[in-house]
Amino acid sequence: LSPILALGVEYALYVRGYQISAAACAFIKMSFAYAVLLSIPTFFAIKSHKEYFPLIFVITIFSLTFLSSLLSIRILGKHLAFNLSIPSKNTVLGVVQLGGAFFIYSSSRTLVVPFADFFSSEKTMVAVFIFLKLYLVFFSIRRVYVQVIHAMLANDKKAKYLNVAFCVFMLLFIAVYLILNSVYGFDVFDRFVGLKFEHQVQFSLLILGLAAFSVYPTKLLLLHDDGYYKTVMVTSSAVFLILIAPILRLCSIEGLVLLCAIFEFTVGLLCCLRVKKIISLKPNHEISC
Repeated sequence: LSPILALGVEYALYVRGYQISAAACAFIKMSFAYAVLLSIPTFFAIKSHKEYFPLIFVITIFSLTFLSSLLSIRILGKHLAFNLSIPSKNTVLGVVQLGGAFFIYSSSRTLVVPFADFFSSEKTMVAVFIFLKLYLVFFSIRRVYVQVIHAMLANDKKAKYLNVAFCVFMLLFIAVYLILNSVYGFDVFDRFVGLKFEHQVQFSLLILGLAAFSVYPTKLLLLHDDGYYKTVMVTSSAVFLILIAPILRLCSIEGLVLLCAIFEFTVGLLCCLRVKKIISLKPNHEISC
C-alpha cells in the first residue's frame, strides 16, 4: 500500500492556504472509502466471497486516493504529468534526516506495546491498548489543527494566538470531560467512542501536554531550524522509550500516561523556547511564546 499512501496530494493544499479544499479531498479519500466498503452490495459481496475482500479494499482505497489526488492537482492548477528530476545528495540527505526524526517521534508511542508486553499483565495490556487509541485520537486532532492553520503560522503574533486558542479549547474540553464524569457519571469516551479508560485525571494531563505548545514544532521548521528540531525529536523519543519499561514496572498504566504527558509537554516546550530565542534575535520581533 506504500505507493497508494504516497498519493497524498491534498497535503500540498494545506500549506498553500486551500484548507477547505484540502479537507474536502481528504474526506473523499477516507470517508468515501468507508461508505463504499460498508454499502449493502459490497457487504453481501464480501459475505459470500470473503477471499475477495482484500482486493476490494485495495481497489477502493487506490481509486478514491487517486481521485482525491487528481482533484488536488486540478485545484492547484497543475498537471498530472511531471518532469523527473534527481535532487542533489544534500537535499535527499536533509529530507531523509528530517523525515526520520519526525518518524521516530510519531512512532515512539506505538512502540509502547512491545515494551509493555514484557512487563504487564493481560489486564494492563488491555488498558494500554485503550489508552493508545485515545492518545492517537488527540494526537491526530492536534495534527489536523496545525495542518489547517499552517499558512498562518509564518506570522509570529498569529502563531501565538492560534496556540493559545487551541490550548483554551482543550482546557474547556478537559473541564467538561471531568465534570461530566465525576458529577454525572457520564464517560464521554465510553459513550461516543466505545472505549472506557479509568484514569481520567492522568489522561487530562496528557491532553494538556499535547495542547500546551501545539504549533511550535511546526513553527520551528518554518524558521528553518531543522537541526534543533531533529535533535529534540530524536533525543526526547529516545529518553521516552528508555523510561517506558521502568515506569510500567513501578507505576503501571498511571505512570505510563503521565510519562506520555511529560514527553509531549517537553517536546513542545523545547521547541517553544527555541522559537522564542530565534524571534528575539530578529529586529522588531514579536515574542511568540
